[in-house]
Amino acid sequence: MALRLTQTVRDYDTVARLGGDEFVILLHHSQENSATAVADKICHAIAQEFLLEGLRLHTSCSIGISTFPDHGLEYDVLLRRADMAMYQAKSLGKNHFSLFSDALEREGMEYWQLETELREALERKEFELYFQPKINLATGAVCGAEALIRWNHPVRGLLTPDMFITYAERSDLIIGIGNWVIHEVCRLLHQWDLMGVPPMEISFNASPRQLLESDSLIAQIEESLASFSILPQRLTMEITETALMQEKTWKTAHEVVKCGISISLDDFGTGYSSLSLLQKLPFSSLKIDRSFVRDFIDNLTDGTLVRAIIGLTRDLGMEVVAEGVETQIQATTLARYGCQIGQGYFFSRPIQTTQFLEYLKTA
Repeated sequence: MALRLTQTVRDYDTVARLGGDEFVILLHHSQENSATAVADKICHAIAQEFLLEGLRLHTSCSIGISTFPDHGLEYDVLLRRADMAMYQAKSLGKNHFSLFSDALEREGMEYWQLETELREALERKEFELYFQPKINLATGAVCGAEALIRWNHPVRGLLTPDMFITYAERSDLIIGIGNWVIHEVCRLLHQWDLMGVPPMEISFNASPRQLLESDSLIAQIEESLASFSILPQRLTMEITETALMQEKTWKTAHEVVKCGISISLDDFGTGYSSLSLLQKLPFSSLKIDRSFVRDFIDNLTDGTLVRAIIGLTRDLGMEVVAEGVETQIQATTLARYGCQIGQGYFFSRPIQTTQFLEYLKTA
């Protein structure tokens, strides 16, 4: 990696490693256009295949660019702004670079403000779990639910995960938030048991950062299960393909299964390595992404893909969950194709705990 980086710049430029997988390159006497040209050259160089001990490896990079004096006069300012631009590049996908702008500065200020508020939210207990029922498509009975976090923001009102999880992912806060979700799911299951609510399976989402922090995740799972006397078979951890892009997370997934908790592959079909993941990890279920379910009735291609996914998953001995079910005809057709479980607005939106318990009484 170091050799490829140094080969893309001039002899009098500086290449340094900040730590982990982060590098800094100082281009002397360069203008904006030459900096972007070098960034493009680096992206192409890093994307080339690595041969390591007989293995062919591929990697990518994200590059943020800031220039002196346009974007700052001091080193720490230039580094911070290049870091902002790097996160912008990451959001564009693999092997991109991005140049700092005033708009990024405004977004950066918003990020630091929201990070502070997120820390306070954990302390003030502003988070809440909503539940979206999962329905057995053959019988119409509730067979479980997905726990979804909401933030009761004191000023902005009720916030859904898409409005704050990205910010939490960029800091260590996602670990604390993820731990809270696991603890709260177990606490509520224990409370429902005392109320006489019929036992059911509850799924929760795991973030990429949680899966990279294996010891912390497993410790939280074991502590929560033990504290509330919950059988691990009542929990399912949903993992997206994106979260499993690093092989280190595969070991964590196996450790979770060893605890007795099932794992489900979420948003199937939207990532890069679905079939290989099904081969390498012990999934108990698979969720067909809503982007396929939305149009599969009228779109021949989507319909063919949905049937193929259901057939493949059932042949592998896994349950199939279709998310984003919004109409009766979708539910009926999915059941006819062999899909066991449906989830979506046709059955219920995500609802508060008290509403969910009422839903169970009438379902």
